Amino acid sequence: MGAFSGPALAAPQADEPAGPRLIHVGAGSALGDGSTVDLPLASISAALKISRPGDTIVIAPGEYREHIRVSTPGLSFIGQVSGENEPLVRVTGKSSAPLLADSHNSLWRGVGFYARGGAAAELNGFTGRFEHCLFQLEGLFATINISGGKPVFQACSFLGHPGPAAAININEPGESAATFAYCLFRDLKGGAVLLRGAQDINFSNCLFVNYQFIAMRHENVDSAINFVNSVFYLGSSPKLFLQKPSAPKVALENCLYAPGPGDYLLWQARPLREQPELDCLNCKAASPRFEKGRRVLLNFCIDDTVHAPVWSRLLSLAEKLGLKMTLALNTDTLNHEYWNEIIPRAKRGFELASHGAVHASLIAEDAIKLAWHAPGMSSASLVIDRDKNFAVFVDGTETFSLSLAADPRPNLGDLVKLLQEAGFRAELTDLSFGKIPAAYLASVEGRDIGFEFHEPTLILDAKAYTRFMLAESRAAIEGGLKEYAGLQSVVEALVCPFAETGPHVAEAMDDTGYTVSRGRSEKNLASALDQVNLYFINGVSLKNILPANPADSQEEMFRLYFDFLKYHGAIMGLYSHGFNEFSLKDWTELFDVVSGDPLIKTVSLTEMQREVREGCEEIGPGLYRCPEDSGPVRGEVSFRPGTGSPLLRAGKNTPFATNFMGEPVPKDGPPNIGIY
Repeated sequence: MGAFSGPALAAPQADEPAGPRLIHVGAGSALGDGSTVDLPLASISAALKISRPGDTIVIAPGEYREHIRVSTPGLSFIGQVSGENEPLVRVTGKSSAPLLADSHNSLWRGVGFYARGGAAAELNGFTGRFEHCLFQLEGLFATINISGGKPVFQACSFLGHPGPAAAININEPGESAATFAYCLFRDLKGGAVLLRGAQDINFSNCLFVNYQFIAMRHENVDSAINFVNSVFYLGSSPKLFLQKPSAPKVALENCLYAPGPGDYLLWQARPLREQPELDCLNCKAASPRFEKGRRVLLNFCIDDTVHAPVWSRLLSLAEKLGLKMTLALNTDTLNHEYWNEIIPRAKRGFELASHGAVHASLIAEDAIKLAWHAPGMSSASLVIDRDKNFAVFVDGTETFSLSLAADPRPNLGDLVKLLQEAGFRAELTDLSFGKIPAAYLASVEGRDIGFEFHEPTLILDAKAYTRFMLAESRAAIEGGLKEYAGLQSVVEALVCPFAETGPHVAEAMDDTGYTVSRGRSEKNLASALDQVNLYFINGVSLKNILPANPADSQEEMFRLYFDFLKYHGAIMGLYSHGFNEFSLKDWTELFDVVSGDPLIKTVSLTEMQREVREGCEEIGPGLYRCPEDSGPVRGEVSFRPGTGSPLLRAGKNTPFATNFMGEPVPKDGPPNIGIY
């Protein structure tokens, strides 16, 4: 069959000892008998065919495309891990069948299981251990199924996106226990554990990151769930555990709750005291203060000209702390008094942005409600032709006419007043539309207005109106900057009222010289590692992040908020109006948290745009994707507690002597909370 030397690992003869052996495996190796590292078998399954109880199968780094079925008891499978506790042995499947089926007391160390649909492991009556193993779960039903036994997972990672499912299913039958110590559960859209059978679960020094639920329990499953020294980090669900009110409560001791914001970057997570599913002993809600993270580009903005005094008052504090802050101006209220307030600060380099010519919707359509009803009348209609001539006809006779393009041009407020004086029922849909030129009404032909109650009848030409709004605003602000000798000479940044965006706004920005806008309020945070939209950078009102604070203090709430942004790598804006929305005390606390965090950089909107264009890849009109290692949100996620972390020496002693990295747990005092 081939020329190789070395003793063959054949079945022992009757007169030779049957002690444990080392069997070597190497991915893609040439023919070998497994007797030495230089003569490995080509697969783990091949080693299993010649294995006997107590053997150790040593697996060389590499990828093994196979489905492993263990039928020999007492085996040890030993791989290698990197300095970051990542296994260098990768087991991947050729089908949706489970990668591993094991019902014996095996030891698995340093092996990664990469499931892409189907189970990563089926453990039936398993009484062995997994140490420094990784389970990468991608696709629907990529999970680990445990039925009975007493499995132990130590220093293992459970990662990926197994859809709405849980990473681990505890199934019927079996009344036993599963133990997880110093394990990391990360980026699980469904949950960590689903209890479908009566098997107790114990977690010691585990870390759960970016999850939906920690555990979900089927009805009538009364298993005990216990956590000690564990961290629940950046989950946004209202509660940690999904179960019926009648189910046994989950026991938490010496645990840290550090949730993140949810939909529209607002809090859905409830404080621990409001979660009746659990009993807490010595638990707290606070930021874990991990030592590393991704960078965050942040724009602070005060919206509306009338709040310029708020902006001015905050700038002295912001300047001392090295923070940037933008003022977004509505030009319908901009006058000499406000310019005198604004210009001295603008001369020190603080950005001015446009907030629209009037504070009306940028994508507004309905503008005027109109009706005409008289005794004996059979029909009434109106026309706005392409030359902007407005006319109303009652039973075929013209009863009202007006040139909307006449000089001076009438605005919508003028038009409504003239219609009322002529006996029509007319009303603006929004009072702020009054100053918009009536010429921006869309053309109509034969619009029926012959009804008793007025209803929305006239709409704006969205494209023309939006261009007008942006052009008028830019001209007004740049004219004021020139007149008052401001340091800034052009306005490229736009703030969209009411967070309204759309293709008309993007087109109008291009036509009128704006290069960046803040105004999109997405349901979910868009990580800059995936996409940044310079036309509509995500913005969140600061007044909306104060309610439902799940932390023990407002300062910790701010820290948790930024923990979430640093984890995902965010480029976004935070804005407010007057102190009635976000007080001076609120701003002071926020500034203290931001200025003390080297990973958060406050920038103007135009600086934000420049950093994105220079450091990220353009993937479409106004769309960019930022690299993780060199872009504006570069950085490395860490779960090691930094200086001042509430995790340090705050735990309870447990039977486990090594942490996630295999380092000894100090014996001269209590351990940390978490995996390090």
